[in-house]
Amino acid sequence: MTHAMRKRINRMLGEHGLAQLDDPGLHGQLAYLVRDHDHFRSLLITAPPEHRGLMYDAWAPNLRFKAHTLEQYLMEARADAEARQLPIQAEDGTLKPYNVAEIHSDVTRTNSDELGRASTANLYIADTTPHRDSDELGQNSDFTRTNSDALDPFSS
Repeated sequence: MTHAMRKRINRMLGEHGLAQLDDPGLHGQLAYLVRDHDHFRSLLITAPPEHRGLMYDAWAPNLRFKAHTLEQYLMEARADAEARQLPIQAEDGTLKPYNVAEIHSDVTRTNSDELGRASTANLYIADTTPHRDSDELGQNSDFTRTNSDALDPFSS
């Protein structure tokens, strides 16, 4: 961060009655401004994955409400991303459209007596996109989703 940028940020913080960037009390002041769990979750998921734990640890004790666990906020973010079918970030950083995994059955139903048994027999997921996990990459892959692993850019 350049000196000019720090100066500008400190000026804006001061205009709002907040501490300067170097003041250890700034985190507590910012955390106090968080409205609710949804607001806190939205702030956590916008932070780089490597900073989420630090942010949570610094802000959670200063919130006006009892914080959930960091894992719970990230699970809620995953569920939201899946429900809203957010795009998936590819390895090269480009966004790919969300694709719903298709479920196929190799069972054919011949009469109504077999409906109950056949409905759960021999199901498989057609989308077998390999998982992209941190062991393969040697780095944190929080912003990568695949169609076969709950489609979440915020996995931890």
